[in-house]
Amino acid sequence: MESVYKKIIENIKSYIIVLDIDNNIIYRNNDFVFELFHNNKENLNEITLNDKTYSVDYIKIDNNVIQIYNDITKYKLEIRKLKRDYLTDLYNRFAIIEKLEELKGTQYTLIMGDIDHFKRINDGYGHLVGDYVLKGISELLVKHIGKDGIVGRYGGEEFLIIIPTLKIEEAYNLIENIRKLIEKTKIKVKYNDCIKEFYVSMTFGLTNSDINKSINEIIGEADNALYTGKHNGRNQSNIYKKDED
Repeated sequence: MESVYKKIIENIKSYIIVLDIDNNIIYRNNDFVFELFHNNKENLNEITLNDKTYSVDYIKIDNNVIQIYNDITKYKLEIRKLKRDYLTDLYNRFAIIEKLEELKGTQYTLIMGDIDHFKRINDGYGHLVGDYVLKGISELLVKHIGKDGIVGRYGGEEFLIIIPTLKIEEAYNLIENIRKLIEKTKIKVKYNDCIKEFYVSMTFGLTNSDINKSINEIIGEADNALYTGKHNGRNQSNIYKKDED
């Protein structure tokens, strides 16, 4: 490696490794980068090692390839904070809409869920108890929605759930099972030095994505289906129908 390159590299505060045309290591600026390099067999742009995240840049100079690794863990954490709801750690409204933007043009089921009579919980027991319910419901939804499902807090006691891999009938069966599980789950919270036990229920509205409709229109359909379920007695799941508009 040319000495001029080496001098430049030595002044860069990153993890750096240099390979020759045969992929042999001809320079590294510390021992740890050797470990990073061997954990990046697929030449990714970002890798995780020992609970830290590193960006990877590739620069070709003459017959050499320079790989530059930077620790971006704290930046990833900051981005996560911006996209997560502070109370439930679900995706916040901004982030769940962003997920819908990413899925534009694909097939998915969108579900809007709402905790029934949530105002009674806040008014009767206080907002701290209400927060406990929100966190408990959030954990239950994430646990049972499946690895491909995406759960976000849309606002207040409303949730948006995206299921990319199931047809709406299958998504309906899934959310019905979750709804039944929620209504059978006893919630225990400490209230005025006493343990209070009570049950909650949820109503869900479902709709299909449509390439001819905007995200707001699709959310509106799920919301209309939810409203119909609320109007018909709550604690149920309802698939959107056009005559609900």
